[in-house]
Amino acid sequence: MTAIVGIVEDGEVWMGADSAAIFGDNTSTLKAPKIARNGEMLIGCAGGLRVLQIVHYVFEPPSHPDGMDALRYMVGPFVAELRRCLGENGTLTQKEGKDETAPVTHFLIGYRGRLFYMDADFTVTEPPRGWETSGSGCEVAAGVLHTLQTHFCTPDVRIRAALNAAADLIWSVSPPFHIEKL
Repeated sequence: MTAIVGIVEDGEVWMGADSAAIFGDNTSTLKAPKIARNGEMLIGCAGGLRVLQIVHYVFEPPSHPDGMDALRYMVGPFVAELRRCLGENGTLTQKEGKDETAPVTHFLIGYRGRLFYMDADFTVTEPPRGWETSGSGCEVAAGVLHTLQTHFCTPDVRIRAALNAAADLIWSVSPPFHIEKL
């Protein structure tokens, strides 16, 4: 389930998400967005709803040490605190001897004008192309973003187009769409 789309443009991070919730063979619509505004961050979650709730309502990002690069902060203090918080709240499991979110959850994180992708094993990367997608609709959404990157559309228009395409083609993606800017 899910399509999360993030774009960095002119020092701003834009993020959009669908509202589908899948429970076995049943589909529902979430009232709460899949994107959390948490301090200086936008955090989009594709995967476990309990993980999403913890990120929304429990997790407190650690302070950012002066002079530390944002990627280094994400890989170090941020991941350590998120892993601790998720573990305390019962949403971690071990896979091949490493912690992993349970159920598997992937994140897009906007922070200080940059966009990061975090995998379920807490590996953090920064997409070089200025955008990223996650969730079951990620490939369709990525195709739309790739196509529109040379057009002069605003980030919210590109995000909405990507989410609409994913919702049209992927059964586990559905409106309404939520778009945030940081």
